[in-house]
Amino acid sequence: MGLAVVHGIVESYGGTIRVESRENRGAVFTIILPVTPASVETHPEEDTPEVPKGNETILVIDDELAIADMTGRLLEQLGYRTTVMTSSVGALDLFRAAPQRFDLVVTDMTMPVLTVKKLTAELLQIRSDLPVILNTGYSRQIDKQKAERIGARALLHKPVSRQHLAKAVRTELDGSGAVGA
Repeated sequence: MGLAVVHGIVESYGGTIRVESRENRGAVFTIILPVTPASVETHPEEDTPEVPKGNETILVIDDELAIADMTGRLLEQLGYRTTVMTSSVGALDLFRAAPQRFDLVVTDMTMPVLTVKKLTAELLQIRSDLPVILNTGYSRQIDKQKAERIGARALLHKPVSRQHLAKAVRTELDGSGAVGA
């Protein structure tokens, strides 16, 4: 996982990360999380609502292979067909070659070479009806309004849960989405 994703996870639990770095010796990352009551009991099977599923084809773009693969696998478990790409340039070329092949795009915000702003503009120039979901680990750099200006219909924050991903994808494919799903 990228440091931004780890930072987002730790911060979402009220924790902090300390970094100590020494030249030629490496770095030490210390993660500090708040204590939780030991008596907390959960029953995940009772708390998990039904997740929406589908069978459409989704293009997943993330320059971190592990995140791209995980997102693709989550979507495949929900019944979708996926194509996973780690290059925004390669993904755009693939999309140009067969724009009707994909029903939706899920893309990372920070991609090398071709920015998400440029990528989304190019995708939407080819197919203006294409739903694009922005998935980011940099929550302080983007909000609903910025995502909308880029052309994204939904904004998700890493790490995204299966439930949030499923709901955002289904909402956008059904055409009733709004940024910030």
